[in-house]
Amino acid sequence: MKEQTRNRSIDLLKCISMLMVVALHATNTNAEYGLGSVAFADPYQPHAVFSLLLRAVSLVAVDCFVLITGYFLCTADARVSKALKLWITVFIYSFGFYLLLCIVPFSSTKLSFDEAIRSAFPVVNRGYWFFTAYIILYLLSPFLNRLISSISERDHRILLMILFVLFVILTSVFGDQSEANGGYSLCWFIILYLTASYLRKHPLRKLPYGWIYLALSLLQFGVMLLRVGLKEHPNAENHLASLASYNSILVFPAAVSLFMFFLQHPIKSKGKMGKAISKIASLTFGVYLLHEHPYLRPIIWNKLVCFDRFVDTPLKFIAVMIGAVIAIFAAGILTEWIRTLVFRPIDRRIDEKLKQTII
Repeated sequence: MKEQTRNRSIDLLKCISMLMVVALHATNTNAEYGLGSVAFADPYQPHAVFSLLLRAVSLVAVDCFVLITGYFLCTADARVSKALKLWITVFIYSFGFYLLLCIVPFSSTKLSFDEAIRSAFPVVNRGYWFFTAYIILYLLSPFLNRLISSISERDHRILLMILFVLFVILTSVFGDQSEANGGYSLCWFIILYLTASYLRKHPLRKLPYGWIYLALSLLQFGVMLLRVGLKEHPNAENHLASLASYNSILVFPAAVSLFMFFLQHPIKSKGKMGKAISKIASLTFGVYLLHEHPYLRPIIWNKLVCFDRFVDTPLKFIAVMIGAVIAIFAAGILTEWIRTLVFRPIDRRIDEKLKQTII
């Protein structure tokens, strides 16, 4: 986009979405990090309720990222140079931090051939599931764009309605039996891409999208509280759990609503604040790569943050959670900024080599 017409509110949404991603991982109770090792004796304690609320408002993060990608990429050309630079970035984080952790004294990571190979090929080994699905979507985008450019508005709308019924409504009612895999899949990313392209080609009329997002998020929060109360009834609890999927009837419309809110409320500032938002947004990918590194993740959550220490002090627990999310975000932004400075010559070299061939 040209500087004078750039919608910096989308950059702001990217920053907020990445903060939400970190918040999702901080409030993850089904893994060996975040809240995985914290047992709330009373699930209705203030810090337990806060964790659920934070999670409820953050579930839209992944959908928002893909919607942003689809909205802009559907009218652009995928470049081999960008795909290659993205792959190199992921390699640097995956393999570089693995080697670093093998030599630092506080880490228990050991150097082995198998783990080195796994870290050197994170896309193939799904070291970062989001990037694996994202890079395939990126490579498929030229062919998706051909479909998008040739389809009528009516057919595009009918296609989305069919996909909505199959992958959103039926999933929410009967559980996730589709290939969407709760939103953790290329299939769901393609559906989000097609949705974003429709929003680009056929803008929706103005509605109170911010309030719609808040209403759906609060409804999600209520469902989560209900799930807590149904712990003794696993069948009912598991059924409600599907409503927290990225492709659920609550999360998907909430993500679209939040995206539309920022899209229809542009920030056109040319000042330092606007430029700072855009700069930070360009570095957010590093936040994901840093804190989701398979070997850094347990160190961050179980050694550095370690919510267990504050489980008996609700206010301190909440403060630590908020502080941890912000600190991890800031650390990721700083790390990616340093990486871009160090590897800028390599990026330029790639552009020069590919400029006269396929771009």
